[in-house]
Formats: sequence, structure tokens, C-alpha cells
Amino acid sequence: MEQPGESPIESFLLDSAARSRQRRRWPRRVLPALLLAVLLLGWYWSLEPAPLQLATLPALDGRQTLAPGTATTRLLQATVQTLLDKPGGFLGNDLAPPGIWLDNMAAFERGAMSAARDLVRAMRRDFTHAPDVALEDADLLRAEPRLFFSGSDWLTTEDEYRRGVLALDSYAQRLDSLPPTAQFHARADSLARWLQDVEARLDAHVAALGAATAAGEARTGWQQIDDNFYEARGYAWALRGQLEAMAVDFAPVIAEAGAGPLQRLAMAELDGTQRPVRSPLVMNGSEYGMVANHSLVMAGYLARTRAAIQQLRERLGAQGLR
Repeated sequence: MEQPGESPIESFLLDSAARSRQRRRWPRRVLPALLLAVLLLGWYWSLEPAPLQLATLPALDGRQTLAPGTATTRLLQATVQTLLDKPGGFLGNDLAPPGIWLDNMAAFERGAMSAARDLVRAMRRDFTHAPDVALEDADLLRAEPRLFFSGSDWLTTEDEYRRGVLALDSYAQRLDSLPPTAQFHARADSLARWLQDVEARLDAHVAALGAATAAGEARTGWQQIDDNFYEARGYAWALRGQLEAMAVDFAPVIAEAGAGPLQRLAMAELDGTQRPVRSPLVMNGSEYGMVANHSLVMAGYLARTRAAIQQLRERLGAQGLR
């Protein structure tokens, strides 16, 4: 606005300078707010899903009596569904912030999906057909390759996983039908074979976590320590639920082998892997130093889980020979 004593040109120049100052202030005000919003969203998306428990699965609806195989199938279905529907959805294939920065959650998803893939393979290979019968279940033949689909494809990963979940849902419904139109054979030898796969996975995670304190070239790089930790944590999260489901579907063979305490011991150790991490970072302190070593703590829980599962498998193997 033109002031008394100012020429129109002077007034125009003053107004232009004021507008220029306002334009320069705008980024300084908006960018910090935008950065804060991205950081808060990243924190929310990094929240880990709650432990999987049969009693809380909507598909089971608190039922006391389940057809054999229903608990295992519904738990596997819930594992993948939870990874897809948690805050931020599936993050392992994100190409934009904040998802692309959240490598810890991506590692958690990778570990959980490895457990899901091992189980769906065991179901298709061992749990759903009798010995010496080559016929495999059509729904599991559809589910397995979809759950094995790459977790880094930004365009189709979620769609493939959801198709796998739908195939598992179809299989579970057929188990529940009267009469059942799907098979699930809860045998000691098939459970022992899956447990052998679990042992191999646990051995690999313990070795990767232990390398955080190795010497020389075998030592894990600092940028990989947190990824190894959260991948093992995600695997343990999924495995704990799987063992609970197996305790239902394989209850007769576990009881006959006297292996119930071992199964519960393994679950208790896996519960320890899911305790809250109080530090903002995965620490890699020395063995007897003042700073914690989260990798070695996680490795300890998984090593004890592995020992319990090995004993459980041996009991089941001895039961299968009778």
C-alpha cells in the first residue's frame, strides 16, 4: 500500500520485497513440519505386530474343537495377513519414504516370511497326503508359489501374497467341511521332518547373530547387525505361533512321545525373543562390557529353542519307529 510521501514505484518495490521475504520463510516453516510428519509416520510403521496366538485369531472364533490341520492353516494364514495389514502394510518392497528407510521392519518381514514359506512347503509336501501317495492338495499347490514370490517386487508382491492367503483360506474351509474335502495327516514323522527344517533355520540365525562378535573378516559389518537381529526376531515371532498351532493339531503324537514339556520350553524361549527392545539402536557391546550386546542375547534364546526342538524331534523320531 502506498504510504504518504512515497512514490508508486517505491511502494511497488517495498511490496515486492515483503512478498519475497514471505516466500523465503515458507520453506523454513513447512519443511521441518513435513520432516517431523515423515519421522512420526516411520516410527508408527516400525511398530512390530503383536504375538500370534490362536485364541485371538478371528478365523477360529474361540472354537474349542477344530478339525485336524485347521489351527496350523489358520495360523499360517494369519501370519501373512498380519504382515500385509500391519501399520504401513508390507514394507520390504517400498520405494518411497518412509518405508524405504525402515530396513529393520523389512528384515522382520523377511524372517517371518521364511518361517511361513517353510511351513507351507511342509504342508504341501508332508502334512496333506498319506505315505506313498503322490497326490497333492490343489489349494496348497496354488498357495506355495505365491508365498515364495519375491518380497522386493514393488508392483505385485502384496497381490501374490494375498492370493496365497486366499488359497490357504480355501484349504481351511475344506478341512472344516462336512465331510472334509481336504486331508491333513498329523503323523510323528512328518512333524519331525518340519522340525528338522526349523533346526536348520535356527542354526543359520544363531550363526549370523554370533558373527557380530567374530574376529577379522568373519565379523558382521555394523550396517548388517540390526538387520540380522530383526530378521531373527521376525522368524521367532512367526515360529512361536506355529509351535502353538502344532501343539493343537499334533496333540496326540506329541503326548504319546511325552514331548509336551519340550514343546512348551521352546515356546517359552521364543517368548523371550519378543521382549521389548529398550534401546533405540541394536547395540553390539563387548561380551563383558558396559553396553549390551543384543545380538548375543537373541542368539542365546534361539540356541536354547534349537536345543529343545532337537530333543522334541528326536522324541518324535523314536515314536515313529515304534
